[in-house]
Amino acid sequence: MNVLLTTLEKESNAQLTDFKKLISEKVQQGKLLSVLQLLMKITRDLTEEDAEDFRNEFIGDLMELLKDACDSVLKCRNCCTVFRFRHCKNPRDHQNDEIHAIELTCEGCGDYFTFAEDRERVSYFNFNVLKKVDNLRRRGRGLAIKVTLGGLVEPALLKVNNGEWPVVWIDAYQIFKAEDVQVYWERAKAIIKRIKLNTSNGDKCFRVDDGVVYSLTTQTVIVPQEAG
Repeated sequence: MNVLLTTLEKESNAQLTDFKKLISEKVQQGKLLSVLQLLMKITRDLTEEDAEDFRNEFIGDLMELLKDACDSVLKCRNCCTVFRFRHCKNPRDHQNDEIHAIELTCEGCGDYFTFAEDRERVSYFNFNVLKKVDNLRRRGRGLAIKVTLGGLVEPALLKVNNGEWPVVWIDAYQIFKAEDVQVYWERAKAIIKRIKLNTSNGDKCFRVDDGVVYSLTTQTVIVPQEAG
């Protein structure tokens, strides 16, 4: 941490110790995203006139501090495993710059969290949900299944198009357990069976230009909407 130590006055170990303690306290309070965004803003301001290599080394030092803080105070609530910490960089749109993010992964439970400096919320999904979708996709006959990261009005939907396989859509930002995917899959198969028997009028659905979308997360019976 040569660059960071110099900036914090290398001769004062107490100053660096206090800085580390403050970061750990904020992370333990659930403020990792706010800490990341604040540190990145300060870093960009401090290194605005410096070379890119200097800025990158400074950011790398900060990420080491954040990793130490996460390793010491954050554990999975389900299995008490220490999260795997990963520093990520992505190009910023239309700018000669990078967006920095932190990924925390529980290898035991499959939980995956992303803290990005350009986002106001933490992104979260579960790897086991994706694995379950992939497993069902491989053995599905006459019924497809796809996953999306956000964008659905409900956690799971079934879309039926004329002349095409029906598709179960799973929103990995709303579904966090693999067993829930199986439940929605079974509900979709039941709806398809009722469609074939022409007894599906009580299923909650709405029409779109190229088919009908059925809810898989509610059992409420309503009259299907007519195409507008």
